[in-house]
Amino acid sequence: MSNDTELRVKAAVAEQLGMNVEDINNDASFMEDLNGDKNLFNDDTDANNVPNFLDGDDDGDRVLTINEMTRQTYTVNKANGDTEPVLAEGEYVRSREVTGGILTIKTLKVADANGDGVPDHLQKSVTTDYSK
Repeated sequence: MSNDTELRVKAAVAEQLGMNVEDINNDASFMEDLNGDKNLFNDDTDANNVPNFLDGDDDGDRVLTINEMTRQTYTVNKANGDTEPVLAEGEYVRSREVTGGILTIKTLKVADANGDGVPDHLQKSVTTDYSK
């Protein structure tokens, strides 16, 4: 993938998830490349001809993908010796902001409400909306 294409892909993924491009790790396929082939265009969970990374509702269950993930906010005061959190597996930085010396980190975490090992945003039968 060319650098220009990779940047455009990262921007599209970031926009879908409400993230800043700089918060996405170096592998733009970190979450949407279900088959691990580094081709985001052939991953379409709900078979609606829109690849997951461009589809606001990956599984077609009428709950936005971003709302099928849990949110966490961490507050870090480095002046007090606080350290940044170690993110859980499947947890990704959504934004980082420093105000008055306090670092606020907002994350999204892939959820699995029924414990079957398949993320909620990839199962049409799971419609848990964590935004409420």
